[in-house]
Amino acid sequence: MPITPGTRLGPYEISAPLGAGGMGEVYRARDTRLGRDVAVKVLPQHLSSNSEVRARFEREAKTVSSLNHPHICTLFDVGREGDTDYLVMELVDGETLATRIARGPLPAADVLKLGAQIADALERAHRAGVVHRDLKPGNVMLTRSGAKLMDFGLARATGLAAAAGSGASLLTQSPTIAQPLTAEGTIIGTFQYMAPEQLEGRETDERSDIWALGCVLYEMATGVRAFEGKSQASLIATIMHTDPRPLREIAPASPPSLDRLIRECIAKDPEERRQSAGDVRRELNRIARGETDAPSASTSTARTGLTRSIAVATIVGIFGAAIGYFVAHRGHGTASLERIAFTIPAPPGSRFRFTIDEDGTRMAPPVISPDGTKVVFGLVDSKGERSLLLRSLDDSELHVIPGSNDGRMPFWSPDGQSVAFVSDRKLRRVSLANGAPVTLTDIVLNPRGGSWSRKGVIIYAPSANSGIYSISDAGGTPQQVTFPDTTLSDISHRFPVFLPDDEHFLFLVWTNNSALRDSLGGIYMGSLASRDVKRIESATSNAVYVNNELIYLREGMVVRAPFDPKSGAIGAPTTTEQRADWDPSTGLGLFDVSQNGTLLVRESNVLAQSRLAWFDRTGAVMDTVSVPANYRQLSVARQADRAAVCIGSRDGNGDIWLLDFARNLASRFTNKPADEGDPALSADGSMVVYVSDVGGPYHAFMAPSDQSRPAEKVSPPSDDWNLLDVSMDGRYVLVAMSTHIWVVDLQTHQSLRWHAVAGSFASSAAGFSPDARWIVYASPESGRDEIYVRPNPGPGGQVQLSTRGGTRPHWSNDGREIVYIDPDGDLIAVPVDTKNGFDTEAPRRLFRIGARLAWAAAGDHSRFLVAVRARDTVDPPLKVITHWMAAGR
Repeated sequence: MPITPGTRLGPYEISAPLGAGGMGEVYRARDTRLGRDVAVKVLPQHLSSNSEVRARFEREAKTVSSLNHPHICTLFDVGREGDTDYLVMELVDGETLATRIARGPLPAADVLKLGAQIADALERAHRAGVVHRDLKPGNVMLTRSGAKLMDFGLARATGLAAAAGSGASLLTQSPTIAQPLTAEGTIIGTFQYMAPEQLEGRETDERSDIWALGCVLYEMATGVRAFEGKSQASLIATIMHTDPRPLREIAPASPPSLDRLIRECIAKDPEERRQSAGDVRRELNRIARGETDAPSASTSTARTGLTRSIAVATIVGIFGAAIGYFVAHRGHGTASLERIAFTIPAPPGSRFRFTIDEDGTRMAPPVISPDGTKVVFGLVDSKGERSLLLRSLDDSELHVIPGSNDGRMPFWSPDGQSVAFVSDRKLRRVSLANGAPVTLTDIVLNPRGGSWSRKGVIIYAPSANSGIYSISDAGGTPQQVTFPDTTLSDISHRFPVFLPDDEHFLFLVWTNNSALRDSLGGIYMGSLASRDVKRIESATSNAVYVNNELIYLREGMVVRAPFDPKSGAIGAPTTTEQRADWDPSTGLGLFDVSQNGTLLVRESNVLAQSRLAWFDRTGAVMDTVSVPANYRQLSVARQADRAAVCIGSRDGNGDIWLLDFARNLASRFTNKPADEGDPALSADGSMVVYVSDVGGPYHAFMAPSDQSRPAEKVSPPSDDWNLLDVSMDGRYVLVAMSTHIWVVDLQTHQSLRWHAVAGSFASSAAGFSPDARWIVYASPESGRDEIYVRPNPGPGGQVQLSTRGGTRPHWSNDGREIVYIDPDGDLIAVPVDTKNGFDTEAPRRLFRIGARLAWAAAGDHSRFLVAVRARDTVDPPLKVITHWMAAGR
């Protein structure tokens, strides 16, 4: 049908033509339903007439439409009017990157910033399974908010990204460019960004986009294309067999590390390239921060990711001799064998995943097989990819466990032939012989350990706030077998371990409340046949059972105690000389013991290895502002000129420190033999409110930041509570206590209970609106944390803000935006309006922070203070001590 101004395509009224490309014509149009201007692309007839191509196109378009990202041009709709198929997209104001490059090379700072934004967009699409296949400067729009990548996945959906000679001429122009590209050399213009495997017609994946990104970065930095040719044949030959000129010859001001990164992106062999867009983004940001250290010798090995086995070249300690001795004597009795100690380091460029890290609750502690011959542990490589690795103690070869992407909380089958773990919110098991993962059941979030019996029963803790559940190792319906006391807040059961009869088991009762921990927490024994449980020992770590002994941690030291698994009687514990790391936020001790007495342990405390850095709304690092420490909680004054932070110590306690960014000063605010945390600053930073268990159970205290007068206790309604926020006028604080949220008046110390919810609020979060007329909070009443808003003090009902989970909300100074963290660890921004009731607009993803990472927002939400892992720290190795139990206690 002819398309002229005034033509209606569904609800879209055409206003004017914008341009044309190989995949159709583009028009400005008006969405008559929503009253907004959009771009409508009308597809050519040769696509519309092919039902298979059109169906494939629609399927891909649905996937692309879900890519909600600040640097991706949004696809709104797909429609058909008569015989005309069309797409409806975001109308982007600006110019293409190709137009900008035509005026000359970009400054290095712009290359790094815009390149990181493009890489971020690719990373988001690749996570959704969408490969662009036509990335080039003409498909990147430059707007006031940064780069916008267009035409995601559409070339692949229509089959237009085929090999040369099979419709490649259709790719001569971008379908969303407002002005047509020059006719001369248009095929060359597309081929110049095609990876060798694309030109050869081989299977392509995300790494083909990495190639194109490298070409785009080169062109941005130099103003010339990475590959040139006078004809299609000569261009293909150049791409296949030559390398572009070094950046230093064309753009000598470019950072040398940028030249190195580009060459890693455009390696001819996909296996030798950078393997993920996220890796490229992180490297660009690193270069932008001026971190110009040379790459490690393992760059090419680490670049292959965790999808193949990794050979570790060097094992620290006496590995060679020790393992030879160990293997030679494996079949002998342990009583006559000496202890042999050696270490297992993380491969170069990688690190272990033993505690909650900056990307969320991704604990993957080390576990040793029952016969003491193999180890499984979590590893994250330099690109941020996470998997579970298997290593035999006989050699140094590492093997990725199939299906263990982002796997956590592994545990062995009793015969040592299979491993169970949680991945993608599923409890899975995999046979190490055939490598076929089997899904057993869904896991909500934050699993806390499991154990596998010889009778084919698995027990596990599905979340951080649950009891213990059981399920057959063949799958089925889980059954709850332990039941935390719901009348008490913050009580959970975790880290279960079967005892020899395969009916009884040990588990840890955990709470963050020190009073309840002393009176109720510890190691318990439960049974599959009964709800009755028995407290075995007061402890704050998980325990393992080996040969009539209970092994656990006490103040960071490994403890052994005689234990009768039938009666549950325990003897006097003996503290060994062995130290083990311990995570005070979960109670997880980083140790394991095989049934033949081999100890696997992580000795050094690595929790104090993060720095504070300011991030802008795109996720780019603006500044690093602190030395490494264990940053637990952060609170930033509304003007972002100062902050209060809680820094944890090895013993699990915390202290409050004040940071003055203008004067670059850090000063200790509390220094008592107590646990102090949850700092909250008043809007102007003049007052600090925090919690402390000094002298007994936790209470809240308030004190001026200049410490001109002593801290004053704030009388809470209960000893069991968490501090959440201070109102902008400094008069009120928000407190979470059990199943209630309270507003405490700091002048009168009176408390007003204003909301009750189902479930525990101890680990939740809340915040005031600037005028304190509204409160935003996270509540688990629907079964998972969601973000709600409610008038303060009322009356009025709550309004749900999130749709797929969220926590830790924060309201901006002007009251027009709320940010929160979604279950994937992404920072989500929601525009809000409180002038006439409460109204919201569509949420927008800003960047990934991490589900459990400490962070705080500046009052205007222009930047965010985040505790990130310190790059200059060394990941301590695992330590293995063979026949550790043979010499007795």
